[in-house]
Amino acid sequence: MARMNEKSHVLIVIFPGQGHINPSLQLSKRLIILGIKVTLSTSLSAFNKIKILSNIEGLSFAPFSDGYNDNFKGLFNEFHSYYSSIKPHGSKFIFNLIKSNTKNSTPFTHIIYTVIMKWAGLVAKELNISSTLFWIQPTTVFDIYYYRYLIITIISKL
Repeated sequence: MARMNEKSHVLIVIFPGQGHINPSLQLSKRLIILGIKVTLSTSLSAFNKIKILSNIEGLSFAPFSDGYNDNFKGLFNEFHSYYSSIKPHGSKFIFNLIKSNTKNSTPFTHIIYTVIMKWAGLVAKELNISSTLFWIQPTTVFDIYYYRYLIITIISKL
């Protein structure tokens, strides 16, 4: 990440779920204490459900259309369709937001994205900006994923 000072500006791209939004808000507050400006970006439908927007100096919001605009019911069997919609809409928005901020002399120095929003990291890579996955699940889950992948890798080499 860029040196932490008043010139640092982080974009946090959040999956529009309650379990993603709250940890991202908490991370934002901690980054702001360190002198880093933060912009949170999630779908407009999730943004509209936030009851109280934090009025914190150094924190801004950049919601984007997920293609559903409040018509997604959150049903598990519709997730693939929803993700197929949010990925292209979000990617285009994030790409344009990064370009726009660069032109306005407020460039993002780092992109942080939550689980499931891998495409935000790919946009950052395309624009040569460093990025980080913000793991919001318990470390035990991370451990399970790690060892599952490791075992599959070992078995595939046998």
